[in-house]
Amino acid sequence: MKPIVVGVDESKASAAALRWAVQIARPLGVRVRAVTVLTSTGWMINPEFGGWCPFEPGTRDEEGRALLDRAVRSAVPVDDLWRIDRRAVVGVASWCLVEESTTASMVVIGAKRRNAITRLMDGSIQPALLRHASCPVVVVPEHHEIGTPVVDLVDRELVLAG
Repeated sequence: MKPIVVGVDESKASAAALRWAVQIARPLGVRVRAVTVLTSTGWMINPEFGGWCPFEPGTRDEEGRALLDRAVRSAVPVDDLWRIDRRAVVGVASWCLVEESTTASMVVIGAKRRNAITRLMDGSIQPALLRHASCPVVVVPEHHEIGTPVVDLVDRELVLAG
């Protein structure tokens, strides 16, 4: 089965989406692919610094991998780290995740508030995915709690729990 792709930055919404995806991946026996998208403009989103922060172009890949590693390790229990493949790509987040959807069983993103500058620089991820993704898209609210039942697996069929 194809992996579950999760759009990852260091936001609370992203952490909730990653935890949700891992919770879904366990009963299905699939891997999770955490994807962070770096811009080619010399800026990247880092909530630790209150939003956008500059980075040196020569260190972009290194910074992206470090951001991705911090985000995954802070969101997921150690026992589940082996389930997660990590990938840092360069581009516009919405279109990179649409491209990732072609090899995914589903794409999961976190719902967060975004300001006009972030939307302008990064594109509106949710509408682009909902219109153009090649697989189902799940938007997880930032406040989703771990342990809340999200699915039941009945005869290998995924059933959303209410």
